[in-house]
Amino acid sequence: MITTSFFHYITNMCTLEITVYWMDNKFCLQQQLLSFIYLTSSYSRSLLASKVYQALDKYDLKKRLFCITGDNMANSMTIVQHFSNHLAIKDKCIWDPNTN
Repeated sequence: MITTSFFHYITNMCTLEITVYWMDNKFCLQQQLLSFIYLTSSYSRSLLASKVYQALDKYDLKKRLFCITGDNMANSMTIVQHFSNHLAIKDKCIWDPNTN
């Protein structure tokens, strides 16, 4: 499972944080900050989805993904749908954003 947090600062700087969670061999919950990305004020939902895709690709986690949770960002579901499209096009992987 991953969580995404998106912050927009007064200075027109934005950050996207991606944290991954998993259960270890002893069934203890583990977490790790996967990516902390600085963005300009000009970003799109597709760009944010692409950044999530790139972070998961870098650590070979795309096909291990169970679900994505997000903060109160108004466009969270749209970003998850864009991410699902990236998986379908680039990896031929079907990942239903409504189920996961």
